Amino acid sequence: MPRSRVLHLGWEPYACMLLIKPPTNVMLPSAECRERAEQKITEAELQPRHEKRLRTAAQGWLVLADLTARLEASVSGPPSVDPAE
Repeated sequence: MPRSRVLHLGWEPYACMLLIKPPTNVMLPSAECRERAEQKITEAELQPRHEKRLRTAAQGWLVLADLTARLEASVSGPPSVDPAE
């Protein structure tokens, strides 16, 4: 009786893990998030079959860009006031 592929739990289910890049723990700047959103919008225009998925991805990148911009602003602090003025 041949072995069932469902019951065989060798390395095959984890083969896709070999293709995933390990996280670099680097936060993308908001400008790069916006660039990626623009790329997804361009892809959506070129690939009508995947338009909904690509536009959803673009929305996600824009939300991330907004949150990142807020974080960048909070880290840089409030604008400094020149005492000479």
